[in-house]
Amino acid sequence: HNSKLEDIQFETSLNNLDDNLYVYKNLFVYLDNDKSLYSYDLIKNKYYLYNFEIDKSLSKIFFNNLLINKNENNIEFYNLIDGKLLNKLKISNKISKKSKIIKAISINNKLHLFSNHGIILIFNNKLEFIDRIDLKVKKIIKVFNYQNKIFLSTKDGKTHIY
Repeated sequence: HNSKLEDIQFETSLNNLDDNLYVYKNLFVYLDNDKSLYSYDLIKNKYYLYNFEIDKSLSKIFFNNLLINKNENNIEFYNLIDGKLLNKLKISNKISKKSKIIKAISINNKLHLFSNHGIILIFNNKLEFIDRIDLKVKKIIKVFNYQNKIFLSTKDGKTHIY
């Protein structure tokens, strides 16, 4: 099977600690070395983004057709098909500069971004900021949602259920 997906030029196999793979519907996304973004349509056999440069950041996560990028000053939402910046939120007074976004979940048609410092930022379907919630839980390493419950696992081995 010939695919244009084979055209990706990797820097080296040694830098894969900062690589990330993501699949959403027919979109295959590869983030190389935490800076070069490739998005590929598996059905149409074509690239939407090829070696698209993203600034280094504290955290990057994928959600549906979005790349959510958090640096010390902003949270940025990029479209994975055309690379356009859809929205940018200045984080001062909302979330710590050093915190990381570790999970994005859609709840009641709103995007909830969970940080490792226990802050949830809520956005509407236009990616406009709505609210901030402090869960008063720190050192979160994993967030799960199951049967309308949120499970937060912390570095010290505790699990909090909401």
